Amino acid sequence: MQYARSLSLVGLMALLGCTAATEGLGIGDGDDGSETWATEDTATEGGEGGEAGSEDAGDTGDGDGDMGDGDGDTGDGDGDPGDGDGDPGDGDGDTGDGDGDTGDGVCGNGVIEDGEDCDGAELGGADCLSEGFVGGELACSGSCGFDTSACMVDQCGNGVIDEGESCDGLDLGDADCLSLGEGPGTVSCTPGCMLDLSACGLEGEGDGCGVFDACPDDGLYCHWFKCYDGSLGDPCSSDNQCLSGDCSGVIDGSCI
Repeated sequence: MQYARSLSLVGLMALLGCTAATEGLGIGDGDDGSETWATEDTATEGGEGGEAGSEDAGDTGDGDGDMGDGDGDTGDGDGDPGDGDGDPGDGDGDTGDGDGDTGDGVCGNGVIEDGEDCDGAELGGADCLSEGFVGGELACSGSCGFDTSACMVDQCGNGVIDEGESCDGLDLGDADCLSLGEGPGTVSCTPGCMLDLSACGLEGEGDGCGVFDACPDDGLYCHWFKCYDGSLGDPCSSDNQCLSGDCSGVIDGSCI
């Protein structure tokens, strides 16, 4: 009996000791224990979330467009080649940035530079002829290009007498042999638009003359009271009277 009472006391003490220990660990109170675990888990997860957030903000090369982050975004000032921010040597084509690009020459400094045909009085040896005109005065414009407004265009052959032409085709400008101080004949126009007087006789040809009278022009001779120039068919009495140097007869011959 005494032994049984002792075992009961030992069992009660063991039960009370286990209860106290489990209360210290939060076991046995479902509400308190679960709250403790939830709080700890949430804190841990919150810490991890904050760490991830810090990774997404301002990290180098993360592509978020931050200036100077080296992610290659154009215009963000980080000096990436070709980003157009004007950094020296970035290859974006800006002049003076050290990448070797050069601009056009300065017009008006009297020196022919890239992009210029001329500059001021400096024409580089060019003239109207080299530019395909027949003459005139080549100049340089204010934008350093050739000014051909004073150059002459080859218009010979258009049938109209233009500047620098004596005639053009059948347009003789009312010119004839007599008005030009020549003898009878016909004026013509050369392919170069100049008057051709080769078919005009000497002045005074056909005029009357006495036996001992001289003709008005030294190139004429008097034959049977009339002046001749010795052209083909003119009457002659000697070879030297004919332009061809050949008279077919002595007294009543003709130039052949």
